[in-house]
This record gives sequence, C-alpha cells and structure tokens, in this order.
Amino acid sequence: MPTCSVVLFAVIFFFSMPAQAEEFLCFGSIYTPPLSTQESTGVLDEVVIEAFQRIGQKVQISHLPAERSLINANAGITDGDFARIAGLTDLYPQLIQVPEKILDFYLVGFAKENIDVTEGWESIVGYSVGIVQGWKLMQKNIAPAYLTQVETLDGLLALLENNRADLVVYELSQANWNIKNFHREGIVPLFPPIDIKPMYLYLHQRHSALVPALVEAIQSMKNDGTYQRIFKDKLDRVVDSHYGK
Repeated sequence: MPTCSVVLFAVIFFFSMPAQAEEFLCFGSIYTPPLSTQESTGVLDEVVIEAFQRIGQKVQISHLPAERSLINANAGITDGDFARIAGLTDLYPQLIQVPEKILDFYLVGFAKENIDVTEGWESIVGYSVGIVQGWKLMQKNIAPAYLTQVETLDGLLALLENNRADLVVYELSQANWNIKNFHREGIVPLFPPIDIKPMYLYLHQRHSALVPALVEAIQSMKNDGTYQRIFKDKLDRVVDSHYGK
C-alpha cells in the first residue's frame, strides 16, 4: 500500500475523484501517544480506522503540526483531520464536521506548584500560560499578553522545566504519557480540568457523502462496546481516565 505522503501528492492531480474510487483516504493527526502514534496504533487512530473500516474505506494517518494539519485538510491536500472542536467550518469552510463525537477532551493545567483551577479558564487569568500553537480553543480563552505558544508537547513541557511559564494547558492523557515516559520530575496535573470539550472528525467537503455512514459507524462502535474497549485497553495504564464512556 502506498504511504500517506504519496496520497498527498496524488490528491493534487485527482482532486475531483469520488471517495469510492480512492484506495485509501489520508487524515491529519496532531496528536501524540497514547492518542496517536507514528504506527497508527493510538486510541484515536484505532477509532478512526475502525469507523472507516465499517464503511468499507481504508485510511492512513499523517502527523502534522496543529495549524498545518487544518490548512492541508481545508485545501484538500489531505482528506480530513481529527480530533477537533465543533464549529471549525466557520474558519475552514471546505471542511465538514462529522456530528458524532469521537471523544471528550479533558484540557488540564500542568504546573510545578499547586494552582487553584476550580473556576476553569477564569482561574488562570494573570498567570503566564503555555499552549501548543494552533489549538483554537486555548487561543480564544487566554489573553495574548500572558500566552506563550510552542509547536510541540515536548516544547510545552520544557517551558515548565525551564521556568518560562507558570502553567501549561494540554490534553490529559498525552501530557501524562509524556511526563511519565520522559521522567519529567515535578510536573503535576491540576484538577479539576480547566475545560472538557467534545471532539470531532472533519472531512473535506468532497467526501460529504460519507458523513451519514460515518455517524452510523461511530454510533455502532459505541453500541457494541468496541469504542469502550479501545479506550480501556489503551488508556487505563496512562491515566485514571473518563475517556471511552
């Protein structure tokens, strides 16, 4: 099977081909373990691959920076992107949201000292905060004067290690995985989560005909227990997680 990079090249020349004629679709992912891996064995990788398999479509996943992944999907260079907050069609009009969530995102503060975050976004007003560039929800909720943006999760946690931010905000399971596997001492999650958001799969509009079938496929995964099993198998070892419920 050709690689995802081959598909990116081919899409330029076969932009108008219907989804049924393509051997596989290429989706952008901005995530790291345990949600997404280079081998496409992460939680979200398996959810997306299984959903498409149920409608008879093969998928490959390409890892890109957050903003670039959306730009490519909107331009039709890739076939879509996951997992993103609702409402991105206003900013990226060529994308269509598949209206069945693929997970709830637990956005959690991480710091080297205890910070009260019980009031959500209001709790972190006045603190210097780090985020990953391209995460629209965080850009919307944090004043630019207090915001430092970096390109990767590694860079984000380095802000804390080098005392360049009071706290950083990121998705719970990925940050926990990184902290534990790279032995980042002294960085702890702050609870409760600053925000919890449902996240969705987006398709380029040329694949709009696939949306109803994908909704049905994701719902069937939840109904038959496949969805919950994927999350349990992958996340129980990483976090005391609310995912997959």
